[in-house]
Amino acid sequence: MVPQTVWGKNLRALLSKHEWDVVRKAAYAASGNRCRVCGGRGPQWPVEADEGWEYDDETRTQTLKGIIALCPDCHHIRHWGKTMVDGHEEQAFALLMRINRWTRAQAEEAVAFAFDQWERRSRHEWDSDYSWVTRVHGFRPDAEGERRAEAANRELVDKAAERAGLFERETETRRFSNEWPAQPDPEPTIRMQRLTPSSILGYLQKLTNR
Repeated sequence: MVPQTVWGKNLRALLSKHEWDVVRKAAYAASGNRCRVCGGRGPQWPVEADEGWEYDDETRTQTLKGIIALCPDCHHIRHWGKTMVDGHEEQAFALLMRINRWTRAQAEEAVAFAFDQWERRSRHEWDSDYSWVTRVHGFRPDAEGERRAEAANRELVDKAAERAGLFERETETRRFSNEWPAQPDPEPTIRMQRLTPSSILGYLQKLTNR
């Protein structure tokens, strides 16, 4: 699972639309427009592009190792947190058990391990190594792509916070002055609380226990 601090910082955001289309379509063609995990195809669109990352917990670097084609169902497993929030957890569990020939207990243990790993990694900022896409396709993320990725990260974290219902009201402190009449209290403003890893994890666990 991708740490919260690098949510949205992917090739889709970093590259231009043309460049991303080249990269993802190459992955689709390499698999014959079939899922690299189960061999299936989605009902609406056959496959989706998924990034494969390697994590170095000592240097806190995530390194892109390649792009593969996954059917939408297998892609849900790769992004379990979003899958839970979207209400597709049971379908993902069923597929995870079938592909790996696991019991429900084994599948739940694997998911719990992934969440524990995600929680630890989400405590830190990560450097990202995208050199794979330069070596293979000749594309290099630029400053504009970095800005899009940062914006995508903020949007995803805020959406997760909104879904979790983690809001807090803040009212500005009334300023006293010698002017009369006194200025009225400002309208309360709602500020989105950025999620901590533990708060997201707790929310997702609540969904699991429904």
